Amino acid sequence: MAAIVGAFGLPHNPHFPTWVANGHPLAGEIAGMYGALRRHYARAAPDTLVVITSDHYNLFWESLPIFAIGVAESAHGASDYPELDRTLRIDSALARHIAQSPS
Repeated sequence: MAAIVGAFGLPHNPHFPTWVANGHPLAGEIAGMYGALRRHYARAAPDTLVVITSDHYNLFWESLPIFAIGVAESAHGASDYPELDRTLRIDSALARHIAQSPS
């Protein structure tokens, strides 16, 4: 049986990793926010993350859907930040279940 073990939210700015690495004036505040998230995440020890974000603008350009659920086996990104270039595994079975569930 599945269980939700946590829900966390943070301000999103794709420049945050670079700002922290380069000593931006907000680096300490950003590192603190993400450090707290890392500690909560470690305590929750989830098997799967469900990420809700507004990055759809970078992916769709012409057609901005209200919701999009990635159901592929993996995703490669980030499209416009080389320092974040990586491939991440997607729990496609869970994603398809969520997409097909009536509620």
